[in-house]
Amino acid sequence: CNVMLYGGYVVTSNYNGGDISVFPIKEDGSVAPESQYFDMHREGSGVVSHIHCCQMTPDHQYMLANDLGNDCIWRFQVNDGKEFLSNPVLAYQAPKGTGPRHLVFNSKGNVAYLIGELDGTVTVLGYSNGTLQELQRIQASKTRTLGSADIHLSPDGRFLYASHRLTDEGISVFAVDKKSGLLTKIGFQPTAAHPRNFAITPNGQFMLVACRDSHVIQVFKINKKTGMMVDTKQDIKVGKPVCVQFAN
Repeated sequence: CNVMLYGGYVVTSNYNGGDISVFPIKEDGSVAPESQYFDMHREGSGVVSHIHCCQMTPDHQYMLANDLGNDCIWRFQVNDGKEFLSNPVLAYQAPKGTGPRHLVFNSKGNVAYLIGELDGTVTVLGYSNGTLQELQRIQASKTRTLGSADIHLSPDGRFLYASHRLTDEGISVFAVDKKSGLLTKIGFQPTAAHPRNFAITPNGQFMLVACRDSHVIQVFKINKKTGMMVDTKQDIKVGKPVCVQFAN
């Protein structure tokens, strides 16, 4: 389950159920009963939906939902009225077996980067007024892994990082073209077992990698000029870490 908070609403993504729920937030901060429900299984297609996460577009006009089961990204209209979400449509159809998992936008809001959990690819998508257009697909993992996980840009937007589990356990490193947003793979950093999630410190100097099956959060120092990483050997020991977030 993934939880998105926006304005006066909480939106939950249900991976196993393949559905999305909307809950209004009351004035006292408590959560009201479910106000909207979307079952994203495709009728008659026999395809099982797996909604991995939802997020707002940079222009705050739409919400995108990554559907690993249907190999697609859904787009919802965001409204100010009684119904927060409406008109779900297909925004991007990925090749079969991609497994869309997480999406990150650049600071300009015109390019998005999608990690495919099932094939280890990163897809570069141009974004404008609710439309996603594929610009590039690049193999991120060393082999066609079944466990790609997380994706983040460096704070300065010069480098993109993607984590992989199960087969190629580590972080792929990409240089980002300043004008086009296209990627060039420049390296791979091995990590401990099952790097499910990672976070870059706000100053861009370190990366904390949650390695679930090694029971550690690895701390890497990032070279801001090259984008590459060095293990500081200052592991944070914790049982099965799966997510790292920095407070605002």
